[in-house]
Amino acid sequence: NKSYYSDYYVSRSQYIASLCEKQNCRNYSELWEKLFEVNGLEIPTEKFIQNMLALCYFSRVEYPAQMLEDEGCTAREAYMAAEILKAQKDYKKILVVTGGFHTGALIELIKNKKDLNQKTYGKSDSYLIPYSYEESDQLSGYASGMPYPAFYQRVHHNISQSNQDEAFDEAVMHFLVKTGNELRAKGTNVALSEETAAFVQGKGLENLRGKTQPGVYELMDGITSAYVKSELNMLSSEIMKTCKRILRGTERGKVTDKTDIVPLLKDFREAVKNFKLKTSTAKQDLDLDILSNPRHRQMSIFFRRLSFLGVPYAQMIAGPDYKKQDTSRVRERWHYAHNAKVEASIIDVSYLGGTVGEASSNLINKKQEGGSKGCAFFSELLIDVIVMDLPDFIAPLLDNVRTAITEDGAFESLAEAASNLMFIEQIKWMLRDSSADNTVHMDILELIY
Repeated sequence: NKSYYSDYYVSRSQYIASLCEKQNCRNYSELWEKLFEVNGLEIPTEKFIQNMLALCYFSRVEYPAQMLEDEGCTAREAYMAAEILKAQKDYKKILVVTGGFHTGALIELIKNKKDLNQKTYGKSDSYLIPYSYEESDQLSGYASGMPYPAFYQRVHHNISQSNQDEAFDEAVMHFLVKTGNELRAKGTNVALSEETAAFVQGKGLENLRGKTQPGVYELMDGITSAYVKSELNMLSSEIMKTCKRILRGTERGKVTDKTDIVPLLKDFREAVKNFKLKTSTAKQDLDLDILSNPRHRQMSIFFRRLSFLGVPYAQMIAGPDYKKQDTSRVRERWHYAHNAKVEASIIDVSYLGGTVGEASSNLINKKQEGGSKGCAFFSELLIDVIVMDLPDFIAPLLDNVRTAITEDGAFESLAEAASNLMFIEQIKWMLRDSSADNTVHMDILELIY
């Protein structure tokens, strides 16, 4: 499914395709950079806004009203317009931040003021979450982002330092040098003369393409021309991969402490801090000795609870697999990474509880609700409960297994449940206290026999 925050409509319209062809641009991003990022610096503000509104308006007119209705655009725009009108009653001036595709429609809706208050909309809480450069990069999957955010941040920095006339020139030179230094550090021989040639090539393309300064596309074309000796060379791919990664950047945003934080997210962040886990968006490796190190055992429980909640924070790449009843390995190796998708997923499941443990417990309850479930289902859920260290659910689940056995007429389900129960006998060491261990031991033996 396309994201509601996608620039799909604008970038894929026939108008944009024709404009790209006329301006000799390969895609919408290059067109935007030429007309608004680079040459836009030389255009008066009023003219800049007129050009932007015109681009967005003509990108929209080809789409039929029924298609916009079916895609949900019409409903969302009606809601936005109603909120704008509501704010106008309290304030003389308001600032509206919206996608360009919706701007023309909002102007018309506010002007006509019709059919905006006839629909009832549900309300939900919303929370700010930090994004990294990688997650903001259009080329990483965030359709409403812009490609190569670190490059444009450098340009913005230059402009803020009153260096508008050479903002792009300096950024191109900065990233040429940075790319060359990293390639040399990796053992790739990039001479200073080649860096100079790449910059000169970019400046030549700037004039040829009608730009006032070279942009990121001239930078990459200059690198391709000066550094890449053969398209079939494996080294060529590594050069461009390094260049794009540097242009993307690795920095991560931060949300002010004054903003509201959903309790589950707060609990997650505190656990990350207490376990001294890194908050980098890059994947980190972690080895856990869950048998002899209690702290490692707690970290494993934390990771497994998050996985159970569907939060893509940590992934076990080696270790015991309890679902396949394979405990031949006693150490676990995990990959984990802290990014915006993780925090967004936590917010999505925050209705389940205020802590990771509470949310996991409530999800256990939720999975048991509704419809008839076989004994195999309950026995597998019992494994999840033990692995996630939620002992309060063991006795109720064993009762559910006992009831399901008497009602389950499927041999395959009964056999799977028996196998799971015998396996649970082997991993009862994971239970927290000896009294629970002994009780569960007796209950499981009773069910097996």
